[in-house]
Amino acid sequence: MSGTDSRARTQCMNNLRQFGLAINNYATVRKGRLPVLYTTVPGESQVFVSLLPYLEHEQLYRNMISP
Repeated sequence: MSGTDSRARTQCMNNLRQFGLAINNYATVRKGRLPVLYTTVPGESQVFVSLLPYLEHEQLYRNMISP
């Protein structure tokens, strides 16, 4: 494995770990409820939007959910 491959693999693993932590923190705050994968319910955001505050993107989340 080359150095570039190793760095890419490490970055990918770090990204997956961050998503795992975000999902865990989301569920902890919502008493075990996981984010919905897809919804047509007005006002309820989908999984990636719901996780933004837990991925240190609070402002982007606010911009996306505000009318």
